[in-house]
Amino acid sequence: MIRAVAVAIFRSADFEVLEAGSGMAALMILQHRVDVDAAFLDVVMPSVPDGFTLARFIEATTPACAILLTSGTACPMASTLSTRTRFIGKPYDARQVVALVNDMIRSATLLSN
Repeated sequence: MIRAVAVAIFRSADFEVLEAGSGMAALMILQHRVDVDAAFLDVVMPSVPDGFTLARFIEATTPACAILLTSGTACPMASTLSTRTRFIGKPYDARQVVALVNDMIRSATLLSN
């Protein structure tokens, strides 16, 4: 249900959303799509990899992809996140998440050009 809400938030903000129900499903999408601008990942995901591991995979394979991690239980220290990865705790405000992802995409685009 939480994933469905996140999908609705991003679709209502005119994002094309690729939805994955597990870490493995997300990994499979990311291995076949090179046009992903941002990833919104929960730290705790069904199956492996978890959100932290998936974020590191994205950092290594998709340099222009912004990564936003979220969790209602974990709160990583900022020093453990790369410069392309941000964290927002649950519950989060929909407008804040959309604005943050848009800012991250703009920054990633500027860095890659």
